[in-house]
Amino acid sequence: MKSPITNKNNTTLIKKINTKEIADKWKKQYSIKLSDEFLNIKTLEYWHCRDTGFYWYTPEKAAGKSNLYEQLQKHAWYYQKDKWEYLKALNLIGDTNIKILEIGSGAGFF
Repeated sequence: MKSPITNKNNTTLIKKINTKEIADKWKKQYSIKLSDEFLNIKTLEYWHCRDTGFYWYTPEKAAGKSNLYEQLQKHAWYYQKDKWEYLKALNLIGDTNIKILEIGSGAGFF
């Protein structure tokens, strides 16, 4: 598998994950039904790029669709103005003068 960052094969398959197990956990913990399209994939793969430290999942078509986000929005905790990951990200960024591209910003609280 080539890294989506470097386009090189210096990658490691960390693990394979059964999509039914994921769907069962989402249903039990959040009362969210994942799509049949997701379940038809059967297996996700979790990869690591050894050159950059980047981690990602394949296949790309497993990414959440609008139905997933419609269900998530019903939970008060989903669009909080303050989350632990905001502080974590800010600590990683520090006080440096760098540019950041946030993708999928939702309501834009971060």
